[in-house]
Amino acid sequence: MRLRIRVAPALAALLALSAVAVAVEKPSADAIIAALKKGFAGVNDYSAQVTVTVKGPQVSINGMQMKLYFKKPSKWHIDAEQGVAMFPQGNFFGNPAEELATGAQATYVKSENRLGTDCHVLKISRPNAGPGAPALTLWVDKKHTVIVAAESATESAMKTSWRYAMIDGKYYLPTEICADLRPPGGANANKPVKATIRFSNYKVNKGIDDKIFQSKPQTADNGPHLRRRYRN
Repeated sequence: MRLRIRVAPALAALLALSAVAVAVEKPSADAIIAALKKGFAGVNDYSAQVTVTVKGPQVSINGMQMKLYFKKPSKWHIDAEQGVAMFPQGNFFGNPAEELATGAQATYVKSENRLGTDCHVLKISRPNAGPGAPALTLWVDKKHTVIVAAESATESAMKTSWRYAMIDGKYYLPTEICADLRPPGGANANKPVKATIRFSNYKVNKGIDDKIFQSKPQTADNGPHLRRRYRN
């Protein structure tokens, strides 16, 4: 009887410690989203050289060179070195976590390794968008708290993977984004568009004149997955 009395408290303590470990291992989705936003908080503006390569059944762009300008809260502008700038649709510039989380509900799914990185997996949904609104899955690097992959569950599904580098010893910013885009239907439904966006020569928090965002460039549209976009 004495043995049972001694073992029971030890077992209870072990179970309590296990519960604490699970709680620590599985943080809240809202806390992860907040950390994603915080990681970009010190970036007020930046410019960068952008190289875009796109391969698909109806388009082929090989190393198009562009200059990107971004300024908080959500101003951005692109100039092509030659011709008209085109790039895949998506949240590739600025702080994607800010846009993805606006009006959204985040749910923690699990922890797993993705692209060789230990990640939190989040499901992002928009309840106010109506029934059938697509959900988005995010993989967030546990160590650096940045998005390393995203997938949308829609007819025109898009999968992206992100690589980063430390800029100026302070900021983790993307150096390469790879995207697989699936056309929503028609003759090219099973022929994905593959795009690669590379960033280099970052200049962070150097100040950017608002006039840059006021000059509206010529627009171009090469179908549902490519566009030139201007935003201020």
